[in-house]
Order: sequence, then C-alpha cells, then structure tokens
Amino acid sequence: MTGFNWQRYTRCLNQQKWLSLTGFIVCVGISGAIAFRPWQTSLYQAQGVLLYEKPLDISTTATEVQAQIKQLPEAAILTEAVIQYTAEQTSISPQEIAQNTTFELPDPQAGGGIQVMYVGRDSEQARETLNLLMAGLVNHSQGIYLDLIRTKIDTIQEQIPGKEAQVEELKVELQNQTADNASNDPQLLLDLEKRLEYHQEKYAELLIFLDDTYTAMQLTGGVTIASSSVIAPNELSHANILSILSLGVLSGLGLGLIVIPLVSSTSRQFSQQPTTETAADS
Repeated sequence: MTGFNWQRYTRCLNQQKWLSLTGFIVCVGISGAIAFRPWQTSLYQAQGVLLYEKPLDISTTATEVQAQIKQLPEAAILTEAVIQYTAEQTSISPQEIAQNTTFELPDPQAGGGIQVMYVGRDSEQARETLNLLMAGLVNHSQGIYLDLIRTKIDTIQEQIPGKEAQVEELKVELQNQTADNASNDPQLLLDLEKRLEYHQEKYAELLIFLDDTYTAMQLTGGVTIASSSVIAPNELSHANILSILSLGVLSGLGLGLIVIPLVSSTSRQFSQQPTTETAADS
C-alpha cells in the first residue's frame, strides 16, 4: 500500500495556489454575505405583556369566570378573528401576522402574564402591529368573559320559573292541608313545611346568584395590557454571525488546501499514466 505523497501534494498546491486562494476568498465572501445580509439585520421585535384582570371581591361569579379564562388554551385566545382584526387595521396579511407572532401563556403554577411578541421590518410597524394585536386580544378576552357571564345568566333564568312554581305549589298544598281539619296530619304538615322551606331557600339562592352574576357583568374581565416595548434591531446574535463566518473560513480552507490540490494531483497522475505505460511497452 502506497503512502500519501506529500511532495506531489506540495507541488500541486504551489501550482494551484492562486486557484486555492480564489476558492478560499469566495467561500469567506459568501459566508460574510449570509451573516450580514441586510434583510436579516433590519428586523425589529416588539414585545408586550398581558395580565389577567383581577375582579373585585364583590362578585363570586366574576372570580369564577376569570378562573375559567385562565385555563383557556392559546387557540381560544389568539384566534383567527383576532389576527384578521389586526390585519384589517394594517397593510399586513393575516398569514404574515400569524407567522411573525409569538404567543406564550404563563405557567399555571408560577403565574404571571401572557407574553406577546411580533417581529416587523421597522420599529414603527412592529410597535403598531403589536399594539393592535394586543388590543384585539383584550377585546376578544372581554368578549369571552361576557359570553360566560351571559351563559350563567341564561342558565339561572331557565331554572327560576321551575323553582318558583315548586314553591307556589307547596304553598298551596300546605294551605289546603292546613284548612282541611279532617285530614290534618301533623307529620304530613311538618314534611310539607320542610319541603317548602328547602325550595324557598333554593329559590332565594338562585335570585342571589342572578344578582351576583349581573354584578359580574358590570365588572371588567379577560386580560389587560400591562406593557409593550420594541427591541431594535432583532439582528443575528454575534455567536451566529461568528458561526457562519467560521464555517465559511473552514470551507475555504478545505477547498483551497485539500480539495483543489488533491483533484489536481489526481488529474496529473491519471494524465501521466498512459505515457508511463507507453514507455514501458517500448
């Protein structure tokens, strides 16, 4: 087995030094163009925080509904309607807004706010789009809050007539049993009174619950804007730039010091082989 011929490699490297240098320069130039391309370094990142509203303690219903909202997934808050609303206020397509938006719900255990980020081509565009997006999220969350409240009101109002009818029926039955002395059964009257008292309490609870729910409707729910800012510009980090440049330098060295000399050496070897064989035949 023949070892590597360093003399031939050195001779080929010297003969192809300008081609090797050109290959090195081209690789470094391409990597530099990629690392510092202007359309990458002109992006701005706007970020904001949304906090869940904290309803006043005057309404138990409001607190319960807010707890439900905190359990909603991302898809229920950042909806297509919110993105479409934002797109209608700007010249940006819904697809681009969705692609450039980052939405992160807080950890249920740690708490905190909802992180919203948007990447735009300039600071004003990024700030305006983020503010519109967060305004849409606030309006949508308040709509969810009111919808949940209305659902509770509808449920209570559906129960009230039936419960009221039960109370009236028991009142009439108790009056009839009390007026009929002949069939006056003390245990029966006691049972009727207990049933009437139970249903009257349930009816009163429904009315209190309904009043509390109406109070909750007057309060603010959902989320509110806590802060917003723009980080400018959203460039490639120094580490990424150095990584791309390093890759270009290594590629240039590999091309200039290894690939070009070896290809040249191999080509020369094959081109000289027929000559050697001809001389041997002579």
